[in-house]
Amino acid sequence: MTSSAAPIITGADFVADYIAPNYIVDDTVQRGRLLSLTGKTGHGKTAVMAYLAFCFAYGKEFGGRPTEKGRVLFLAGENPDDVRARFLVCADVYDQPINENLFFVPGIINIDTQFEFIKAKVEEIGDFTAVIVDTAAAFFTGTEENDNKQQIDFAHQLRRYTEMPGKPAVIVPCHPVKNAWKENLLPRGGSAFVNEVDGNLTLWSEDNGKTIQLHWQGKLRGPGFEPIDFELKTETSEKVKDSKNRLIPSVAAHPISEEKAKELTKAARSDEDGLLDMMLNWPNGSYADWAGNLGWVTENDAPNKSRVFRTMERLKDDALVKKTRKGWTLTKDGKKEAENAL
Repeated sequence: MTSSAAPIITGADFVADYIAPNYIVDDTVQRGRLLSLTGKTGHGKTAVMAYLAFCFAYGKEFGGRPTEKGRVLFLAGENPDDVRARFLVCADVYDQPINENLFFVPGIINIDTQFEFIKAKVEEIGDFTAVIVDTAAAFFTGTEENDNKQQIDFAHQLRRYTEMPGKPAVIVPCHPVKNAWKENLLPRGGSAFVNEVDGNLTLWSEDNGKTIQLHWQGKLRGPGFEPIDFELKTETSEKVKDSKNRLIPSVAAHPISEEKAKELTKAARSDEDGLLDMMLNWPNGSYADWAGNLGWVTENDAPNKSRVFRTMERLKDDALVKKTRKGWTLTKDGKKEAENAL
């Protein structure tokens, strides 16, 4: 049995094959790379991906970073109806109508068996800049997410999409490992998947979804980049209503400065401290009671119960409150936090 000889080339010939990085988001995302995007539920994965898709489609800056204008393919597997509503709302919010650069695959498909069909369609359309696979859990082709071989196979299937015309970057939002926190934002399924991707982008919120920060963790081929901060805002559009003609709210990501992010996080923490104090000293109060005493009112001077609800959800995520038959009450840790906030 023979094999071809290992090549030995000169240093000059070796470095002559250097290929310059082609950034489609300046200093952040390179063309032809496979990237995971790991974040907890409610930390804005789909919102940021929708914003990025519009930035590519129109060649707009992404968080202050220039982008390369081009076509985007969005695989909407986790919740196609939510993605439809989100893009309709974002089109109004960003003042960027759905244009000819945005393409979608609705519903879950087998990304392995459907690759050749999708590639053929892409060849008919033209070069693509990015493919967004929302989410890894929806499109995972294996049967056991903790099986290393299945995770490696899945990563290889995803990487094939970087070979389509235009050599698009493939970005895959992922759910994190169990009990994830800021310093442990790795995709669910163990290290095998991370080892096969070119980088793991992360999204984390210090205030349970008011502001989020895009960065990276664990792996990133090439130089790192400074974090990008976003505010998540609840938005509506006249194009997105229910069967009774009521507006359906959605969430859109808006880039903000680091200073603004700190300011908003501080405000959110202030709301949380205020509600904890109300629950400690007026445990039987209603949402309206608490809102009124905190001075949280709407434009019509009515108690802003929605603000109480949103703040309560953040406290629940931090296990500082719990729901009982009698309503919301402080947990042991919540009581300590309330007493310390006084």
